[in-house]
Amino acid sequence: MKIEKMRLEDLKPADYNPRKQLTARDEEYQALKKSIERFGLVDPVIFNERNNTLVGGHQRLTVLKDLGYTEIETVIVDMSPEEEKALNIALNKIEGKWDNEKLEVILSELRLVGMEDLTGFNIAEINELIGEKEINEDKFDVDEEIPDEPISREGDIWLLGEHRVICGDATKKEDIEKLMDGKVADMIVTDPPYNVDYEGTAGKIKNDHMESDKFYEFLYKAYSNMLNSIKAGGPIYVFHADNEGINFRKAMMDAGFELKQCLVWVKNSLILGHSDYHWRHELILYGWKPGEKHCFYGGRKYDTLFEQEEGIKVRKLKEGYNISLSTGEREVIIKVKDFEVVKGGDDDYTTTWYVDKPNKSSEHPTMKPLRLVAKAIQNSARKGEIVLDVFGGSGSTLIASEQTGNIAYLSELDPKFVDVIVKRYEKHKVADDEIYLIRNGEKTAYRELKKA
Repeated sequence: MKIEKMRLEDLKPADYNPRKQLTARDEEYQALKKSIERFGLVDPVIFNERNNTLVGGHQRLTVLKDLGYTEIETVIVDMSPEEEKALNIALNKIEGKWDNEKLEVILSELRLVGMEDLTGFNIAEINELIGEKEINEDKFDVDEEIPDEPISREGDIWLLGEHRVICGDATKKEDIEKLMDGKVADMIVTDPPYNVDYEGTAGKIKNDHMESDKFYEFLYKAYSNMLNSIKAGGPIYVFHADNEGINFRKAMMDAGFELKQCLVWVKNSLILGHSDYHWRHELILYGWKPGEKHCFYGGRKYDTLFEQEEGIKVRKLKEGYNISLSTGEREVIIKVKDFEVVKGGDDDYTTTWYVDKPNKSSEHPTMKPLRLVAKAIQNSARKGEIVLDVFGGSGSTLIASEQTGNIAYLSELDPKFVDVIVKRYEKHKVADDEIYLIRNGEKTAYRELKKA
């Protein structure tokens, strides 16, 4: 860093600058003008000589030009474009008004390279500014897409855009290493067999009926391969059934993961079964690989306690409404003529997630809604990071990752369901030009395979 005199005409403003440009009609402009007239330029502007771009001082530059300055003392730095943008935001955060569209673009770019923490914004502020992309359910019908004779074979690798899918075994180290191809996952979202011996028209779900000790061994091997494929501090989410809760938890911890919490997915309708109480929820184990601080981008504005009696109730009257607000200990009832829901809030950061289950999931009865999977991804990964799922199923993790801007690496043992994943991606993209099969070292376009 150095300080030199520079001509104002050589100070090129940053076209990405997210601060709204002041005019002589703005109070901030007049205050800044009076300060410079009284004290001079006591806070120099900052210029990045590598890009020939003004980093900080855009408003001062405007006022200085209007005051007739032609040359000023300038702090000159040499930094990368990413460092420059981070410094720009950090300098601008103190005062003034944002151009939210430009700010969102820059923060999203900086999040991709892990530099958002240099801006002066905390994670909760960034999430509020950037927001989360709306996730759309694709209404994919698994039953209709299951092939009689699959294209996929054991060992095949599918390239679906940036995503990778292997027809392989989650318990085999060599299969998962082949899938990762030297890369390391940033997080895991996975949905192993529940060991409930489910059978549909496509046949039994593979590895879904074992003795308890065999099932533990199966899970332990899969967890071990996942641990070896994820970065230190990388989060893991594991959907599971409570009847095998001990094996799921023990195998996870024995393999080396830190188990921290159990989340609850509350469905919009129950699942009929033979239990005394019909199941209307599924559990999700949440933890991470030790060794580094874990990554969480969801903010911390909600606690982990859910009380059934808490909440808001609305009762329609002959004229108007009664709105009941309950904390569980105290209830307040307000009578209003009319009301409008401006914001419904969310449950992204509590241990209880309310998401409707898919309408069509007879072949994979544990098929997860895209919005549910996306919750985990958006809370634990930046855009562009790799999400690993070694039990690919019908491909919900891949489609959710596509919508959140992440890259999915999937393993699926059943060739029929590997084909289902490929078809689901093709339908989502409404194109097949980014789909390739790698078999025995040869790369073949999917559209050529369909012609055969």
